Amino acid sequence: MHSRRQVLRYAGSLAVLATGCANPNGSERTDLESLVDDPSAFPGTLRAEGRLIVPTSAEYTAARTVINPRIDVKPTYIAYCKDEREVAATMKWARANGRRVTVRSGGHSYEGASMNNDIVIDISNLKSFALGTDTMVIGAGWKQGELARRLFDARPNTGAVMGSCKTVGLSGFSLGGGFGFLSRKHGLGVDNIVSLTLVNAAGEIVVANDRENKELFWALRGGGAGNFGVVTSMEYRVHAVPPVVTTFYHKFTLDEASRIVPLWFQWIKDMAPEIVSIMSISGGGGSGSVAISGQFLGTADALMATARPDWGVPMEGWLRERSYLDAIDYFNGGASSSKESRWRARSDYYLKPLNNEGVDTIAKVLRAVGNPWAFAFLFDSYGPVIRAVPSDAMAFAHRKDILCCMQLYMSWGGTAMGPNAQDGNSAIRLRAIGDALKASGNVSGRAYPNYADSTRDDWPSAYYADNLARLSRAKQQFDPTHFFTFAQSLPPA
Repeated sequence: MHSRRQVLRYAGSLAVLATGCANPNGSERTDLESLVDDPSAFPGTLRAEGRLIVPTSAEYTAARTVINPRIDVKPTYIAYCKDEREVAATMKWARANGRRVTVRSGGHSYEGASMNNDIVIDISNLKSFALGTDTMVIGAGWKQGELARRLFDARPNTGAVMGSCKTVGLSGFSLGGGFGFLSRKHGLGVDNIVSLTLVNAAGEIVVANDRENKELFWALRGGGAGNFGVVTSMEYRVHAVPPVVTTFYHKFTLDEASRIVPLWFQWIKDMAPEIVSIMSISGGGGSGSVAISGQFLGTADALMATARPDWGVPMEGWLRERSYLDAIDYFNGGASSSKESRWRARSDYYLKPLNNEGVDTIAKVLRAVGNPWAFAFLFDSYGPVIRAVPSDAMAFAHRKDILCCMQLYMSWGGTAMGPNAQDGNSAIRLRAIGDALKASGNVSGRAYPNYADSTRDDWPSAYYADNLARLSRAKQQFDPTHFFTFAQSLPPA
């Protein structure tokens, strides 16, 4: 739902394409609201409408499946709410009946934080869309790929900061940070949030921005994914994008890592803001490779006119011009609910270039590991626009001196949901490799909140750094009973 201020601001200039929300103060009562008066009716009423999924539902297995088959959670109820009024009513019912609630949008939490064994509120139906001059007001259920196309259709050559995976929910992506192919020019996703509407633990609908509920707004931007309430809509900045973008990709052998890695780190220090590059060092079964990929906001000729390293291979052969939407399709990852493997991930931030010891550590891992293990070390290039935001301007803290974010992604066999014989070994390996990289120097020891890592004992300080104490106070203020609880929910002060 849009606040009165938002409606007045957009009146006369918006093409309101869908609303999907009702007035929470009106006289109408949704089916969910009536359930507050009759808790015993909760399962039956929604099941009749087909929007409440229970273990006996034909859709149950598909509804409870998340991106990582390592995560095997069996909720009692999965409630597909159609608007924020139903979210609020569900919250009130759950609180009155002592039930546990988590919220799911895209279902891409690495550790399944959006799931629990009681009630899951699924907000994927919340897809309002209203486009203004510089921002859009959207429901929190949009997935990135479908929203990118909806926005582009509404206003050609217009985009927004989104990640590379089309099936990730934009709300979770941006609330936890959000790095994408527009980020070196326009900042992280969290930097593009203008206002948020959410349902709090009391079932109240509140607005948070830089004018009202300022401290809540501060906390939500970096710590808001499920910690303080259910975000139901957001105002988010949009940006002009060129009709042609240029993608690039080239793969080198692992033996070339000692030459290629320093070149990449030198390049990203002064790289044009229109360029985003990702370096991956990956492999398994004793072999590996180094790949340089990315996107430039412009033509291939314009990219070749920018400063770049001498890779030893003509870069012209790496390039391909595409439309903006074609590039989104090209880079898409995680399009299905991980049918191929199980995985874990660890992250850190590089403050200085990966040194020779770090390169050797990674190369040794890839050369030594055998089946069923596969590893990928992914490096996302940050830049001056991201670093310019003070680390305490919002809850997302990872800014100063950061060259890139590194994700260590490890996968192994087994597609069935539930425990696997290798799961324990994977945690041990991930800790050991992460510790070895930290010992090699040049990393912060912190972690990207959107890459949830259950193997870290220091996750609160790793995710939130120097903002942890203020965030914990905010948790105590806005969720004093700790109603929103999951494995790595914020600890209250």
